[in-house]
Amino acid sequence: MSAAAPLLSAAIGPLSRSTSGVVARVSRAFHIFRIDGYSWSTTLPGGEGVRSSFTAGGRDWSLGYYPNGADASTPDSGHISLYLRLDEHEDRVRAQFRFSLLDPAAAYGLPAATAVFMGPTRYNYYDDDDRREYYYDDYIDEDGNEKDPPEELGFGYAEFVAKEELERRRDSLLRDDSLAIRCDVAVLEFGHRSWQIA
Repeated sequence: MSAAAPLLSAAIGPLSRSTSGVVARVSRAFHIFRIDGYSWSTTLPGGEGVRSSFTAGGRDWSLGYYPNGADASTPDSGHISLYLRLDEHEDRVRAQFRFSLLDPAAAYGLPAATAVFMGPTRYNYYDDDDRREYYYDDYIDEDGNEKDPPEELGFGYAEFVAKEELERRRDSLLRDDSLAIRCDVAVLEFGHRSWQIA
């Protein structure tokens, strides 16, 4: 007989019973980012862009628009880059996203993609016996010196659409020199339930 057997068989008090479960649900939202003066925006060099912030699934996100590509080493990639980034300190968020350009006649878009988004990164750096923590707004180079952080792009497309394609469809996609980007986001959320059974 094991030592645990007397504990299991002893009638010390009422038996407590419980059950728990999880509910998976998807929270959907969309955000439209309009760039008025598209032609002027293309004067930004490669690697430079603008962001538009919004909320989806109870979390803060930003949509990055790079009119000459997100690679700073290439002045003009010939493409527009689009990226979705989670702006909160979350461990992991699974979300499906889709970008499309609004056109009254027919939208331009790519199929939806799913990614696991991470919140802003935290770096740990050790200096002799001193431990210093650096968050996403701090960065340490190879020599231990602080420098500006590389921008965390998020998930998206380095070559979402060729600028030549936009010019060909100027009458619809760039009407009045405006570009309208729609970002659809579906965030997977889990709700926990537990019940106490009397």
